[in-house]
Amino acid sequence: MTTTKLKIDLNEGILEIEGSETFVKMIYTDFKANFIQETKPALVVKPMVQTKLKDKPTEPEPELTKPAVKPAPAPTESAPTELKPKTKKKPTISIPIYNLVDDLNLAGTKDYPSLTEFTDLKVPITNEERNLIFLYYLQNLRKMDEVTINHLYTCYKAVNIRAPFNIEHSLQTTAQQYGWIDIFKNGKINVTAKGKEYVEKYLPKKGVRK
Repeated sequence: MTTTKLKIDLNEGILEIEGSETFVKMIYTDFKANFIQETKPALVVKPMVQTKLKDKPTEPEPELTKPAVKPAPAPTESAPTELKPKTKKKPTISIPIYNLVDDLNLAGTKDYPSLTEFTDLKVPITNEERNLIFLYYLQNLRKMDEVTINHLYTCYKAVNIRAPFNIEHSLQTTAQQYGWIDIFKNGKINVTAKGKEYVEKYLPKKGVRK
């Protein structure tokens, strides 16, 4: 007895059967009627070709900039405490003290006039002229060898004329600006030749009533 083989591939609609020819035909007919249909063409899946893009120039990555560091604020100086203004002490002015010479005789005699008469005769106007007149009177008329500031102060009081506040300063002016007297380091005061001439020739001044 001859056998018949039938090979069927399920992917292709083939089923492999071995048996008698009648049996194989029957199976095949039944299989064909029930299982094998017109196969649809398989979908052909084309492989996707991944095209390689041309290399683009790589942009440099942005450089990370460090955050700007703000400088530390300068230390603020604390506002100075308001100091109370120091009150300036007024300079103390020392008032020169002069003394009267009690034994100084300024009265007149038959040989010379009194100091008051001589002052009225010469008519001194400024303190410098009065300093000169008093010193001239004491040295040239009363023949005194030593004349002090107290002697001059006594003369001012004798003629009722207010004495300079600072007789020393007034004498310095008489000596330095006019050259009428000399003042020595030991305190001695003398009438100069210029001062003597001024008393004898220029006092009283022209236009001043005697």
